[in-house]
Amino acid sequence: MAKLNKADLIKKLVEDYGYEAEDLKLLTNAKLQTMIKDEEEEALELESRTTRMSSKVSKIKDEDYIAVMSGEKGTFIHRSLQTGREWVFEDFGQVDKMPFRELLTLRNTSFAVFKGGYLVILDPVVQKEFGLTEIYNNILTPENVEDVFKKDIEELEKFIDSLPEAMKATLILIARDMVEAKTLDSSTKIEFLEKKFNFSFKDNAPLDDVV
Repeated sequence: MAKLNKADLIKKLVEDYGYEAEDLKLLTNAKLQTMIKDEEEEALELESRTTRMSSKVSKIKDEDYIAVMSGEKGTFIHRSLQTGREWVFEDFGQVDKMPFRELLTLRNTSFAVFKGGYLVILDPVVQKEFGLTEIYNNILTPENVEDVFKKDIEELEKFIDSLPEAMKATLILIARDMVEAKTLDSSTKIEFLEKKFNFSFKDNAPLDDVV
């Protein structure tokens, strides 16, 4: 700070920081300079706190469209409570986009839709904001399905145990289709899946009896 005379110091405190001139007249120049320094440091700290807080606020606008993927094997329909619009997902892995405001409404009213993997948010920023990053560490996608069934039994069981609930049903339905198509023919893995889900591929037991 440039060296100021007493009148300038008082003027700065009055104009910049709202002090009353009468309260400052009896103070020494050193005291006035200390007061100005303290005020400047407090202003910098406030600016820093504001910047840190603003960085945590979502930069996503309500009207921005976010990609979501169906985690269900079969049809999944979402009807907006706000607009009545429907999103129809006809099978696992189908991707569509929904406004961020719609995702916020779902988070606040039906968080299990995301947590359970019925709908999977594909934007990592939104995943983090909704607290889904860890939940989505292990999910099924059309791209990783074949690799999932190539895991050894121990790895496969860990993967299944960490899946969102809806995706466990999806996995066994995909496995059933693969067994029928003979693309999954490991007797060891088939037996493991049948025991894991109490499900018979031969009898084609209803999934409601499984999960």
